[in-house]
Amino acid sequence: VWKPAALSSAAAKGIWQFIPSTGRRFGLDQDYYVDQRSDPEQSTRAAARYLKFLYNYFAGDWLLAMAAYNSGEGNVSKAIARSGYADFWEIHRAGFLPNETRNYVPAILSVIIVSHNQKRYGFNVTPEQPLTYDLAKLDSQTDLSVAADLCGVSEDTIRDLNPQFRRNLTPPGSCALRIPTGKKKDFETALGKVDKSRPVNMLFRRGEWAQYALIRPGKP
Repeated sequence: VWKPAALSSAAAKGIWQFIPSTGRRFGLDQDYYVDQRSDPEQSTRAAARYLKFLYNYFAGDWLLAMAAYNSGEGNVSKAIARSGYADFWEIHRAGFLPNETRNYVPAILSVIIVSHNQKRYGFNVTPEQPLTYDLAKLDSQTDLSVAADLCGVSEDTIRDLNPQFRRNLTPPGSCALRIPTGKKKDFETALGKVDKSRPVNMLFRRGEWAQYALIRPGKP
């Protein structure tokens, strides 16, 4: 299920279920404002780096690499040492892996087999269209509700495109913001007219509509 904010009882987060420490190991920033484990693109790249590391760590054995992705390379290495076999099915049969991991690898193999033979197994899944968006550069911290209004879209739309932001604000300093395709020019034009004497993120939060009304007539 596509849930970038999914959080397990073990504090694993995002579609790739990174725990905090492993996420940091593979380049995912986590702080008060941002958690890149929830960023589908950044976390997918990190997952690819992690899987490549595990593949090399276990001498090109994808089954061991997948098992280690679920339970950690340390647990799989201990299971190999206990069994004397660097083979997933051997350590599976010996019961040296957590039950979740013993089921995890067969589940992935099953999905691969079914996905390549959908009709045989009674499925007809149509892939979703790729997610598209434009990237807009922000020079300072900005309230997501302001960004949404400048784009002329709902705040939920901006949040859905930027699930890595943990607050209603972008992080301090400059950053890239995903906005709906085709909105970049109008967004940057509108943003350029905002009075920067006060932070953009304060315009709505304190109910100070006056200066913002200069670029969006008709606001209350």
